[in-house]
Amino acid sequence: MQVMQEAIPDKLTTDEKEERWRILQAVISLSKPLSCKAIAEMLSLEEDIVEEFVTELHASLLPGLKALEGLMTLGHNIFT
Repeated sequence: MQVMQEAIPDKLTTDEKEERWRILQAVISLSKPLSCKAIAEMLSLEEDIVEEFVTELHASLLPGLKALEGLMTLGHNIFT
C-alpha cells in the first residue's frame, strides 16, 4: 500500500489521480513492452505525463524489484 501512496498521493487532483490509475492499469495489462510514448498515445495523454509517472514508479518500485533480481525478468521496457 505504501508504494501506491507514493505513486498516487492524496495531494494530486482528482484528474491527476485518474490519469495515473489509467497509466498503471495499462502497464499492468500489457502483454508486450511498450514505450511511454505508445502508452500516452493509447490513453490519449501527453507523453510527459506518462514519463513523469513512470519515473516516480521507478523510484517506488525499483528497490523491491532489485531484491527479486535473478528470480524473474520483467517484460516491460519501462522497468529496464
